[in-house]
Amino acid sequence: MELELWVRLDPESGDVDAEVELAGFDGFFLHRDLDVETLTPGATVEVSTDTSAHLDRVNGYRIAGADPVRLRYRGRLPETMAEGTNVLNDDVLELSIYSAWYPVPLDLGSFSWRLHLDVPSGWRLFTNGEPGQDGVLHHDGNAATGDIAVAGARKVDVMHLADGVELVTCGSVGDAASELGPLIVQGLALLRNWYGAPERLDAGRVVVTERGGYPYSRMPTVFASAEMVEKQTARNVHVLGHELAHFWWNIAPVASHDDWINEALAEYSALRLTEELVGSEASDKVVRGYQLEAEMSREDPPMAHTDPDDEKSYATNKYNRGSLFFRALAELLEPNELDALLTRFHTAHAVAGDASIEGFVELLRQADPALAGEAQRVLEERAWDGHWPGVSLTTIP
Repeated sequence: MELELWVRLDPESGDVDAEVELAGFDGFFLHRDLDVETLTPGATVEVSTDTSAHLDRVNGYRIAGADPVRLRYRGRLPETMAEGTNVLNDDVLELSIYSAWYPVPLDLGSFSWRLHLDVPSGWRLFTNGEPGQDGVLHHDGNAATGDIAVAGARKVDVMHLADGVELVTCGSVGDAASELGPLIVQGLALLRNWYGAPERLDAGRVVVTERGGYPYSRMPTVFASAEMVEKQTARNVHVLGHELAHFWWNIAPVASHDDWINEALAEYSALRLTEELVGSEASDKVVRGYQLEAEMSREDPPMAHTDPDDEKSYATNKYNRGSLFFRALAELLEPNELDALLTRFHTAHAVAGDASIEGFVELLRQADPALAGEAQRVLEERAWDGHWPGVSLTTIP
């Protein structure tokens, strides 16, 4: 799928006026405050019954009669969207898939895009795309996560960290951001030591915007909130660690049950980072909490069959059970053996983004056939309780 977008955006008022050409799309989601009209003769775009638990206040649309199709949409977006994760005001802006400010594929899958963005003078913007020779931002579709994420402000500070990584603050983030830099450097160094150099990352960026809500990663950029930075609790260090880990664990398609790979390995890595950067007491608290939630969630499907749009089991299966699953494997294998397997796994699938749960089990089978069989059983077990017989998942008994 391909998308090219020409958009005029006024952050202060929230006004959006855009034209878009879609190729290979059979439909899309768009924020319900934006009105759509068809510009391609013979094409129709009609409101559908499609819904998504991951998007905020959207309408679904189905396309017929032409491919590619050119549309125009316009309207006024609210100041805050997606629980404060997306914002538009006279100081800062951040927009992404969660607010559906552009036509989002119905399957939430990956796509190639080109973005022509017109904002008032004085704004500096950062995206998950790359500037082309013509100055147009673009991103190829060979990525596990499809999104056009944009953050910016009139007041922007850029801190250059190690290995080409930047820390960008948008708006009045405060002095806490300066303490975030060393934390990012330490976290990335540990991840690189465990899993080798990330295949798709020449240089990364962490963008912190003056907003609330949750962080998310859209390689090669992590988008985080000032609220999280200002409160560097053990939990927030853990959450940031999860997003940093996606520099490595963004190797499976998000629009399938194999997205479990991305989230489970990012959360397992976050657990390890919490242990290293905060301490064993903090990581053990997370483990015990995850085991308790797994024990209480008795209606969840097997981890290997988690629907990508199943909001109910998303967290318990992908984050909680997923991190416990890999922590158990680390205990059952020889020291550093799981890291070696995961390094091979990342290298094999990072560029194509085609990793699968079955592929990981096969890789594990090459190292330990008996353990691979047991791992397969756990992955297929409905509502696994988070305990592996004979294995302690906490550092401190």
